Amino acid sequence: MDCINHSKGICNLKSRRTLSIGHDVSLIMIENTSTLLNPEDKDLYLGFLDECFVFRYTDLPPCIKYFKKASSREHIILLFLAFDKSNVQKMISQLDQYEQLQAIFILLPSGNENNVQHEMNKNNDSGCSSETGVKLIKSFYEWKLLSTNLHQHIIAAKNNLKNAGLFNVCSSPERALRDLRRELGSFVWTHTFRVLLVAIPHNSQEAKRQMLQECRKFYKRNPFQNKKIEEFEKTYQASNAIRWHTEPCFLSTLVNRTLRSENVHALYLFRYFIFDLCASIAEARYTHATPISVYRGTILRRDEVEQLRIGSLVSTNGFLSSSRFLEVALSFLCSDPGFDMQISRNRNDPEQFSLFKIGIDINLSPDVVVADISNESRMPDESEFLFDLGTTFIVTNIFYDDQNFIWNIQMTVSNQVAQLNCEYDSYMRERLSETNAAILFGRMLAHLSEYSLAIKYFQRLIRVLPIEHEDRPNLHYQLARMYRFLGKHNQAIHYFRCAKLLQRRGLPYNSYEYGMTLAGLGTVYLELNDSKQAVRILEEASVCYNLVSRTYNTETISHFNRLSYAYYLEKQYERALKLLNTTLVIYKQKMPADHPGHAQTYHNLGLVNRAMGNNDEALTAFKEALRMRQALLAANYPYIARTYFQMGLLFEECKDYDAALEYTRKALNIQELKLPSNHNELILSSELVGRLLSKTNETM
Repeated sequence: MDCINHSKGICNLKSRRTLSIGHDVSLIMIENTSTLLNPEDKDLYLGFLDECFVFRYTDLPPCIKYFKKASSREHIILLFLAFDKSNVQKMISQLDQYEQLQAIFILLPSGNENNVQHEMNKNNDSGCSSETGVKLIKSFYEWKLLSTNLHQHIIAAKNNLKNAGLFNVCSSPERALRDLRRELGSFVWTHTFRVLLVAIPHNSQEAKRQMLQECRKFYKRNPFQNKKIEEFEKTYQASNAIRWHTEPCFLSTLVNRTLRSENVHALYLFRYFIFDLCASIAEARYTHATPISVYRGTILRRDEVEQLRIGSLVSTNGFLSSSRFLEVALSFLCSDPGFDMQISRNRNDPEQFSLFKIGIDINLSPDVVVADISNESRMPDESEFLFDLGTTFIVTNIFYDDQNFIWNIQMTVSNQVAQLNCEYDSYMRERLSETNAAILFGRMLAHLSEYSLAIKYFQRLIRVLPIEHEDRPNLHYQLARMYRFLGKHNQAIHYFRCAKLLQRRGLPYNSYEYGMTLAGLGTVYLELNDSKQAVRILEEASVCYNLVSRTYNTETISHFNRLSYAYYLEKQYERALKLLNTTLVIYKQKMPADHPGHAQTYHNLGLVNRAMGNNDEALTAFKEALRMRQALLAANYPYIARTYFQMGLLFEECKDYDAALEYTRKALNIQELKLPSNHNELILSSELVGRLLSKTNETM
C-alpha cells in the first residue's frame, strides 16, 4: 500500500491505518501505476481524509486481504483510477462477493468513450442497482466531477450509518430467551467488557494518555476537536463525565462509535472515560416507583427495523439516550443536522424513520440502570434520560404510521436477561480468579480473532513490566498461543520454551501454569502432525494439573479436548471417546451457556465416532458442533468451515454425494473468503469438491 507523496503536506496514509477506531466508511483506491493524480488535484483528494479512511493500492491481492479483515458493518467504496473497461470488470468480479462493498466509482482513461455503467450493473451478481442503496456503480472521465460525486456519496453513507449497530436483536418471540442464550457473544459482550473494565487499571494517567492519543490521531486535521481534546486533558474530572458525554464533541462521538463496532481493543483505549460514565449513571440512577415513558427518534436501516418483532429482545451496543418529551424525539427525525439523504416516504426505503417509546417501571425491573441527566446535560430542556451500557429491552408493540412515514416501536426494560448476566458474571469472575485481568483482556482479543493486536498488546506488557515480575512467564505463554493461532509454529515453540524455563524456577508451586505451557506446546505438535510427541507432552501436562487439584476449571476442560484429539490422531479411539464423554458432562455443569470449547468437544466427538464407524452418532455430534459455532462465532469463521468439511467427508462415506457437495461447498466458500489461497484446509476442501463433482457425474 502506498501513501500520497506528490507533496510534503499530504498525510502519510500508512500512519492513519494504525488507528484503533475505524471510520464507518473506507475508500479503497486501485490505481494504474502508469497514471498518477495531477498535483492540482491533491486538494480534492485531501478532502476525503477528513471523512473516511483512504487506502491506495496498485494491485488486487492486498485489496482482497483488506476485505477479508474488514468489519461486517464497514461501508467500503472502490475507486478505480485509469483502468480500461475490461480490467475493471475483471477486478470487480473478484471483489463483488464481499458484502461490505457498497459502491464503485471509476475514472476512465481519456479517450475511452464507452458508457460502462449499464454493463457493470448488468454483470453485478447481486442484482443490485443504484436505486437500491446497496450497490452503486458510476463512471467518469474527469477527476473533478468524480471527486464531487464521491464526496457526496461518502457524506450520505456516513449519515446512513451513524445509527448502525445501535441494537442487537433476538427476533423470534417464542424462543427469544433461549436464542439469547445461544447468541451469548452478541448480547453480553458489553457485560464481559464491564467485568474486565472494573478489574483492569482504568483511572491512571497512562490510561488517559492512551485515550487522548487515539483521539488526536482520529482528529488529526480538525482544529475544533483538537481544542476540545486539550480542554478535556486540562479540566476533566470523573464527576463531570455525564456533562462531557452530552457535549457534541469528540468524546461522545468516538465512545459511541467504538461501542457499536464491538471493537474490544478500541474500547480498552477508552476505559478511562467509560468506567467514569458507568459509575456516574449508577450514582444518578432513577429510583422513583411511578412508571414513566421516554422517547428516542432515530433513523435506522430497513433491514434493522425488519428484525424487530413483538417479543424480540433488544440489547443496546452503548449508552442509549432518550427524552421524556415526545417532541424532542421527533425533532431528531424532522431536523436531523447534516442529514443529506432521501427522506423516507414508504416502508420500502433503505432508511426508515423510527420512533421508540420505552416504558420504565422500577417495580417490574429493579435491576435497570437509567439516569435522569437533565441537571448535568448541556441541553437541560431536552429532559434527557441515559440508559447504562448494554441495557436490554423487550419489544411490546410495533406498527408503521402510513401518514407520517414513521415506525412506532414500543419497548419496556427487560428483566429476563438479568439472570443470564448473573450467570455470565459468575463465569467471568471464575476466569479472573484463574487469570490476571490484563492478561484475560488480551485473551479476549484472541477470541475475537484479533491475533496481531493481541501480540502487540502482550509485547507491550512485557516491555513495561519489571524483569522479575510474576506475570512475565504467563505473557510468554500468551504470546506463544497467539503465534500458534497465526500458524507461526516456530515462534510459538520459542515462546512456549521461554515460558517453561521461567516457570521451572517456581516448581512445584506453579505446577498448574507449567501444565498450561506443556498443553500449549503439545497443541503445536498436534498441528505439526507429530501426534506421538503431542500425546507425550499432553499427558505430562495432565500430571501437572492433577498435582494441583482434582477439580475442573475452564483450562483443564479445554485440555481434555486437546488430549482427546491427540488420542484420535493416534487411533486410540476408546480412550478418546471416554475422555470426550467426561468432558461433555463437565461442560454442562461448569459453563453458563454454549461455549466455543463445548462446540469443539462435539466436533471431536464427531471425528472419533466417524473413525469408529458410528456414522449416526458422528452426524449428531457434528450438527450440534455446527449449531453452537454458528450461534457463537461470526458467520464466516473458519471453525464453522471445519465442521462443514467433516460433514462433507461423512456424507461422502455414506455415498450421499449431493449432501456431501452441499456442505463441502459451504466450507469452501468460507475458506476462500477468510484463508490464504495456499492454506491446507482450503486446498483439501477444493480437492473434495472436485472429487464429489466427479462422483455425482458418474451416478447421473
